Amino acid sequence: MNKAEFEAWKQHTESSKRDWTLDPVHNGQNGQDYLFHRGGVNGQFIMVSLGLAKIGNYEGALPHIGEASFQILHSNEYGSDNDAFLALMHKGGFGFLKDFVTVDESGLF
Repeated sequence: MNKAEFEAWKQHTESSKRDWTLDPVHNGQNGQDYLFHRGGVNGQFIMVSLGLAKIGNYEGALPHIGEASFQILHSNEYGSDNDAFLALMHKGGFGFLKDFVTVDESGLF
């Protein structure tokens, strides 16, 4: 990783302090999972993969979320990723839905 890439990852991590942010590497493309995080270097995460939703905390996401240690606090199996997202939006309320819709409008989904 060069200096410019390092700075870009740090900026992305910093941008996740208040709002849920979709990790640009784990963004559901090419059959990958989805990883949302909030809190900057230490915070909360939501991962959806093959209908399994995991929710928990992470620490040490510097320069990016891939460097973090994850602690799963809750997981639940749903029929599909779509069903998992519907349940998360229902349970996460307006705040998560607002951030999720913002990501959706960016063309990532």
